[in-house]
Amino acid sequence: MKSPGPEPTAPPIADEVLQLQRLLAVESVRADFGELARPLIHELNNFLNNIVLSIAVIEQAGGDMAPELTRLRRQSERVTRLIREFHEYRSRKAPPAEPVNLNDALLRAIELVEIEEPLLAGESSPLELPLNLQLAPDLRLVTGMPADFVRLCMFLLRNVVRAVHAVGGHARLETASSPERVALRIDLDRVALPPELSARTLESLNGTIRGFSSLELAACTAIARRFRGILRAESVGGNLRIVLEFPALA
Repeated sequence: MKSPGPEPTAPPIADEVLQLQRLLAVESVRADFGELARPLIHELNNFLNNIVLSIAVIEQAGGDMAPELTRLRRQSERVTRLIREFHEYRSRKAPPAEPVNLNDALLRAIELVEIEEPLLAGESSPLELPLNLQLAPDLRLVTGMPADFVRLCMFLLRNVVRAVHAVGGHARLETASSPERVALRIDLDRVALPPELSARTLESLNGTIRGFSSLELAACTAIARRFRGILRAESVGGNLRIVLEFPALA
């Protein structure tokens, strides 16, 4: 009978934690893809609906292209049905809303961005984000899903950090609340809002602010609207301010 070999040596706790953090970072990115798919599918659905309506008008006029247009219409209708099923599936799987502290969501998002971005790049040292925080004590709660609020803050932070990093500036994040509203204000140092865009929706700034991602900003707007929130951009002292507001939980 063979004598048992030496017991396998367990990996150091620090290595296990790093492996788990990397796994979590990958899963978080996959969840990002799911959230980013929502505004993309919404725009695709609107585009397909316009195609179907236009084809119907052309078909009524007749002509040599009618058979080809009919095939195109049927393909568009199939994709539209799949998109409808996607929305229905998403609605069935959505967890119930609950009270959320925006301060907690913001701090968690900052922690994840500091940890995940280097991990996904194969590094182990956290980032030092160019952010100044001023969080209101006793912030009133809002209603929603904690994971969605964290993801909303993550998308915003990634865009803000890229924008201020491009100009060597920093961002100031401030939360505040009243009996009716809970707000997050983000002031971007050295990032100017073009004069012709004195007050606009955030996703409309794509292409005007270096470092901004139209897909991530569209996802931010979609998440905010899901919980009756408002997301807008405005100019304060010549610099860009991002304002996020939600109804306060009674």
